[in-house]
Amino acid sequence: MSEKPKIEDLIGLGHSKLGFYKEVQKKIGELRKSNRALEQQGRNVQAILDGITDIVAVISPDHRIVSVNHSFFEIYSQDSPEGERCYDIFRGRSKPCQACVMRDALERNCVCRQDAMIAVGDHYRHFSITAAPLRDSQGLPTDILVVKRDVTLEKEFQAKYYHAEKMATIGLLAAGVAHEINNPLTSIRGFAEGLQRRMATLADAVSDDA
Repeated sequence: MSEKPKIEDLIGLGHSKLGFYKEVQKKIGELRKSNRALEQQGRNVQAILDGITDIVAVISPDHRIVSVNHSFFEIYSQDSPEGERCYDIFRGRSKPCQACVMRDALERNCVCRQDAMIAVGDHYRHFSITAAPLRDSQGLPTDILVVKRDVTLEKEFQAKYYHAEKMATIGLLAAGVAHEINNPLTSIRGFAEGLQRRMATLADAVSDDA
């Protein structure tokens, strides 16, 4: 016949259960604290991305948009681009682009850059695009971080500057050519005026001889 449990045994069992519950509660508290820290870190990262004036997008290897920052909605009218194909949202295409900077960054596992003229609504915009791979613990690319900078105004200012520079060069060249032409014309004009003054004397001389 088994002995009845003593009071010391019961107290020890209660202490063991109490200690276990306390340990569980402690772990739950640590997990909650860790989750709050991760959520705050995620909000901080999103705030940083939203503060960037360039379009920032995370794109998966199958060309699907994972997330975008606030600047995306200032240029594109798409309400919720997450899950959509990047070539459909950014280029209005039904298949991947032939010259895809994202694919180059994924295949080469390095930062790649590209300049492109892209139709946005009824207007064309000039974008400077940078694609950088997001790597896992083994250094292999998982997603691609794409940064699109709208340099349309910069390109327009550059074009105006180059045009003004060309016009200034043409003006300088024209002034130089005019000066070179003007010198012999001045000499010819002087000789012509001299001959004109002598024409009356020459005419009188010819009449006297006749």
